[in-house]
Amino acid sequence: MQAAMPAAYISRTSKTACCSTPSRVLQRITRKAKAWRLLFKCRPYAGVKKSGKHKPVEESEDEDAAAAEAQEPEFDPIPYQRLMEQAVEHLMHELSGVRTGRANPGLIENIPVDASGEHMPVKACGTVTVRNPQLLVVSLYDAGLGAAVVKAIRNSPLSLNPTNEGSEVLVKLPRVTKDTIEKMIKLVAAEAEGAQQSIRRARQKGMEAIKKAFKGASADDKKRTEKEFQKLHDQFVADVERLTKMKDAELREHVS
Repeated sequence: MQAAMPAAYISRTSKTACCSTPSRVLQRITRKAKAWRLLFKCRPYAGVKKSGKHKPVEESEDEDAAAAEAQEPEFDPIPYQRLMEQAVEHLMHELSGVRTGRANPGLIENIPVDASGEHMPVKACGTVTVRNPQLLVVSLYDAGLGAAVVKAIRNSPLSLNPTNEGSEVLVKLPRVTKDTIEKMIKLVAAEAEGAQQSIRRARQKGMEAIKKAFKGASADDKKRTEKEFQKLHDQFVADVERLTKMKDAELREHVS
């Protein structure tokens, strides 16, 4: 009977992104930051009160331009866009730590090893590679470090049982069960909901800023800005949904 994946195996400390596609999504959105800023910049809406006195054309035009600029409402979406980006980035980090039964060097390479009183990570003791989906191999730089590496991995919270093969340390990973996968899927859903809540809060703050900036301004300009800001919000929500579906599919591939 295959052992269930230990809870500690669902690592939440990995710095590796769960996939490259979301990173490109964020880069694409960031590159559009200036475009968003220009898109949200509103047209002058208030005229200049006319007086009965005749003024030179140049002076009148200068006053009109200055008055229009002073009364032009502006809304900068960048601070709220950044909050949404942070929500997606946090989700990516959290999902990268939800591990399946697939071997990944990042699982053990940073485990601290006590080698004759000197502390160093596993990756400093040898090269960590994947021999097959269920087996990690530490090719030691010094065979004398084998016992220390085995002890460090065995005593880690991962509940793994490595073996010392002289110049190599073999780390076999247990397969996950269906119940473990279901728990992971629920965890992914909870993380996704947290990200969406953060994005909704950023949207709410942005809408409040628009309302304040457009107080007394053109209703059409206000509505147009709200519509464009909603598109920005929807884009990030779609990114969260895409990440969640990808992770869900990845987890279901490894049901025993």
